Amino acid sequence: MRKLLRYFIIAVLLGGLAFGAAAPASAKKKRSKARTTATSKKKKYDEVWKLRGTVGPYAITMTLYVSEHRFGGVGAWVTDFEGSYTYTKAGNTLRLEGNVNPILVPRRICLEEYTKKGRNSGSWELYEDYPRYYGTFTNNSTGEAFEVNLIRTN
Repeated sequence: MRKLLRYFIIAVLLGGLAFGAAAPASAKKKRSKARTTATSKKKKYDEVWKLRGTVGPYAITMTLYVSEHRFGGVGAWVTDFEGSYTYTKAGNTLRLEGNVNPILVPRRICLEEYTKKGRNSGSWELYEDYPRYYGTFTNNSTGEAFEVNLIRTN
């Protein structure tokens, strides 16, 4: 009797596996993409900075997306920047990436500039005196340096 019961349980399990795998795909429950992407997507940045001012004699507007995170678990905070700036008169826009060294005072923001093709075309070194940011921009092709003066507008 026990052997018969064992064979019956094994047959039911194997039959369930065989018929479950053959079930049509439409019968399986699908997850809503809208629900999963909305709940799983983390905000990439903490703040948005809007700035305007000059690089040498040229007027610019700049947008920086700011995110902060703990540096290696040692308690220091690293601030990362992504964004772009546009020469007001010429209208050309260049991408920016960089960060702040958490140990230096005053805060020094180091940014690298990239063209649309991905070439590193310039380096920025800015110091913060809120709402003013000042420093230098260096053209990586010519080595020319320009004074930078920006005001945060938001």
